[in-house]
Amino acid sequence: MTSLPPFRPIAWLAILGSVPAFGAANYELRDLYRDARMKAMGGAGIALELEDRDAIQAIFTNPAQMAGNRDLTLHYLNGDLAASTDTYTSIGDAQTAFSNFSFSNLNQLMGKNIYANGQYVAAVTAPNFGAAILLDAQAGFYAQNPSYPEYTVGYQTTNGVQAAWGTTIDLSGPRSRRPRRGRTAKPRATNGSELRVGLGGKVFWRKGGYKDVPLSTLMAASPTFLDDLMGKFEMGYGLDAGMQFIRRASKRFSWSIASSYQNVGDMDFTGSIADTQRGNLRAGLGMRFQLEGLTSLSVAYDHAHLNQSMDWRKRQHLGVEWALPGISVFGGIHQTYLSYGASFDAWLFRVTAASYAEELGGSAYEMGDRRYLVRLAMRFGL
Repeated sequence: MTSLPPFRPIAWLAILGSVPAFGAANYELRDLYRDARMKAMGGAGIALELEDRDAIQAIFTNPAQMAGNRDLTLHYLNGDLAASTDTYTSIGDAQTAFSNFSFSNLNQLMGKNIYANGQYVAAVTAPNFGAAILLDAQAGFYAQNPSYPEYTVGYQTTNGVQAAWGTTIDLSGPRSRRPRRGRTAKPRATNGSELRVGLGGKVFWRKGGYKDVPLSTLMAASPTFLDDLMGKFEMGYGLDAGMQFIRRASKRFSWSIASSYQNVGDMDFTGSIADTQRGNLRAGLGMRFQLEGLTSLSVAYDHAHLNQSMDWRKRQHLGVEWALPGISVFGGIHQTYLSYGASFDAWLFRVTAASYAEELGGSAYEMGDRRYLVRLAMRFGL
């Protein structure tokens, strides 16, 4: 039995998270930004009119939505923790395999996806504009095919800044009045239409990604194995664009359509080791029903990754939000799998929990991976 070389502490993160290997590794759609509310709603929401508290989502998913932001707010804490089901159920097998490194112990991890991720975002949002700092770390280990075992090791760190700007073209005619900006903003017009357009820019530094590693390489791993595999930080630039059309049919009902293109043309990084952040072209629909009192119901549908060839069912995202004073309940379909969650909002802070599944295979219903995400958000108006 061969002992595992003494990895440094950061290397242990790589065995506590995982991504699919080989056939599966190439099929997971890895978007950089994950929003707990959006994931709980099945990953849909680029067409919705966002509340000011949700403006961070617009910075990363559709800059046109920034045109609806009216307040100056500091979002100083948005911290996410995410993990897959196997992270909890197989942590003992992972510890055994990597403390007593052998083929038989490693085989206990076959077919497992022990995924873990942490993300922090701080942002300032103002009328029509938002800028954010993002820190993201994710790691993983996945193995499959016991007869001829191959493995994927994932360790990726991404840090950078992103900004988004949006503006509105009023299509309602002379009877419609635009709401005033700032804290004293009046309620929006109860009818009429508007077209929003937006642009976003970003610069990120990324180290590592998800790498296929043969068993022989793992067995001969040195203390510098992870650093050698993942390389150094590399820099990349990206551009986002989006549009949103909103029709307010009455005081209680509005509908909208939207499209956005995140990372136009893909975001490559200098060097040859850091994984490319693929572009994501989306189209979306949204509806909002104002119910009695302060209660509302929002419905959203997104058709994502239109610029990539894949099973069309993996592009599907459908979600619902039932908003009550201080509490919201979410549900939806994320790539054919059920998603759900809830949030509690106490003005200065909000806690959101979500459960969703990623399709790791090339086709729908092939290899669903259940994941859990918790976000703590804190903010105050300026």
